[in-house]
Amino acid sequence: MLPGPTQVPERILKAMSKPMINHRGAEFEKLYAKIAEGLKYLFQTQKNDVYPLTASGTGGVECVALNVVEKGDKVIVPTNGEFSERLAEAFEKAGADLVNPKFELGTPIDPNVVEEALNDNKDAKIVAFVYNETACGVRNPAEEIVKIAKEHDALIIVDAISNLGGDNLYMDKWNVDAVITGSQKCLACPPGLSFISLSEDCWNKVEKSKKEKETIYFDLLKIKEFHKKNETPFTPAVPLLYALQEALKMLKEEGIEKRIKRHADCAKSMREGLKSLGLKPFPKDEKFASNTVTASFGPQGVPVADMIKKLLEDTGIVIAGGMGETKGKIFRVGTMGAVTQNEVNLTLNGIRSVLTKLGAKPRKP
Repeated sequence: MLPGPTQVPERILKAMSKPMINHRGAEFEKLYAKIAEGLKYLFQTQKNDVYPLTASGTGGVECVALNVVEKGDKVIVPTNGEFSERLAEAFEKAGADLVNPKFELGTPIDPNVVEEALNDNKDAKIVAFVYNETACGVRNPAEEIVKIAKEHDALIIVDAISNLGGDNLYMDKWNVDAVITGSQKCLACPPGLSFISLSEDCWNKVEKSKKEKETIYFDLLKIKEFHKKNETPFTPAVPLLYALQEALKMLKEEGIEKRIKRHADCAKSMREGLKSLGLKPFPKDEKFASNTVTASFGPQGVPVADMIKKLLEDTGIVIAGGMGETKGKIFRVGTMGAVTQNEVNLTLNGIRSVLTKLGAKPRKP
């Protein structure tokens, strides 16, 4: 029950055992074409292609930043946790003049503050943000932020690594310029792949900034060129692509709206269950609680690390602790991928048993 990587269904694991094929052959081209079409369904786009990368989600973020940013571009990156800080760092290292509104951990990005930043920085070309801050279990108001950025004619880049497929995001309908996600979250694939999609406006920016790039592996123009041939520029992780193909089949069978609802229902059950055990949600306002990762303060009188360790020893269930400033203060439970109400119930029962054994006391309001 980690907030990624998630448990991988047997169907997907089995797909990885297929024989190796030539990544420059006809069989691979057919595989790639099917994957490309399935990814468009995940991203809810018909206008834009989606490109699979053999890299983690952070690799996808860096790929977009390196290709879109020209040195000195003013980029607004609001932050409210470890992963949004990483996003800001990626754009800064790519040469951006960073504008970085910061928000208290456990609170969402305020769209009004983003608008103020755009009004104060008329030359800002890009707004980039993390939709689902995994480190804090906070879901940022993505649609509002996108709308404001577009009203100011800025490109909008959304890091949806930990919630695409588990929460609402419509690339075409919302008019998003770039979306990034990873394989090991809501798709329930093994880690090692990321996926990116860019709008026509974003591609125009990539073309303009091509002289500024200092990357071989993440050269998006080369990736685009090979994509047209249903190939990748460099050797891909073929077994992971087989896994991805099966995961995308499972997504289509379930239907993306039903998958999103399943994630939301499981997250709500997890939050309510933890509160019934006397535990306090970490997000300041549950309206902005994540669909895919539930963050909670630890029990009073018991170190969070002890609770996590005891849960693993007694039940085999793995959950995560906090990151950065929240380390030792909170724990995080993933409700993503192939998760069902059964896994939620097993986890809650395990936590209940562990808290009793460790003598935890209900947290005071």
